[in-house]
Amino acid sequence: MRRAKVLRNGQLVGYLTEDDRRIYTFEYDDTWFADTTKQAVSLTMPKNQKVYSSEYLFPFFFNMLSEGVNKRLSLSRNTGRGIHNL
Repeated sequence: MRRAKVLRNGQLVGYLTEDDRRIYTFEYDDTWFADTTKQAVSLTMPKNQKVYSSEYLFPFFFNMLSEGVNKRLSLSRNTGRGIHNL
C-alpha cells in the first residue's frame, strides 16, 4: 500500500492511497472537510462526500504526473505488471 499527503498551499487537504489491489482512494482530512471555507480538491471530487474510491487514478491526480509516469502507469494497468517492472 502507498499513501501520499495531498497539500494545498502547505495545508493538509487529505490523503491519496493506492492499496495492494491497485484501488485508489482519496479521503479528505477531517479538518479540511469540516471547514466550509475550504474548496474541494477538484470539481470531480466535491466536498459533499468525504471518501472517493476508483480502480483508476483520479484524473485530477493523473494529470499532475509527468508524461513518462502517466505512460508507465497506463501500461502497468493494461498489462498487470508493476510500474517498476516495465
